[in-house]
Amino acid sequence: MRTPITPKLFRVRKSMARIKYVVNERRLAYEGAVKIFKDNWEAGLAEKRKKKEADRQLLADKAGEEAKVKAKAEAEARREAGTEEGKAASLAARGVAGGTQGPNAYCKNLVLKRDYQAFLTSQTFPEEHRGAVFALRAFYVELATIQESVSSSVIGKMRMQFWRDAVKGFPDGRPPQHPIALALYEAYQKAKLPTYHLKRIIDARSYMHPPISRLIL
Repeated sequence: MRTPITPKLFRVRKSMARIKYVVNERRLAYEGAVKIFKDNWEAGLAEKRKKKEADRQLLADKAGEEAKVKAKAEAEARREAGTEEGKAASLAARGVAGGTQGPNAYCKNLVLKRDYQAFLTSQTFPEEHRGAVFALRAFYVELATIQESVSSSVIGKMRMQFWRDAVKGFPDGRPPQHPIALALYEAYQKAKLPTYHLKRIIDARSYMHPPISRLIL
């Protein structure tokens, strides 16, 4: 036997149906919001990954270009440095073999041309020490004019490294075939010049990056 539907029972059932409807709508709205949030979140992650990959590729391309430029500059530096040192070595070889201009004479002429005041004051030293004085002054001139005689800072650094290696080889009796290096090595032997001070001179000049238009020695 069916229960008679009274007005009160009708209102209760109607209220329950409305509550179920509202709860279901809210559930659907919540699920829809969650789905939208998830889709946006995944899309954001995908965009971030895409941007990160693009940035990584950009950095890789930039690094590759910089590596190519650096390699080209170093190749030019080695070629130019080799040419300059080759010329000096050739001068030294001709001077030693032919007797026309040895390392000491080369240094003396260089100081005469590039540092005339030092050339004049060198005359006040005893004659047996003038070779060492000219070698040191020529060494100063060579270091001071590196930055203004090269086409790039990379070449300048390589030239400075050449002189570091040259001084480093003095204690082992291995001076490079460069007229200034040979004269400086002779002074090192005779006057017992400490290589530590020669290295400090090179390091001091290395920090002078701008071209030096006028010698301040």
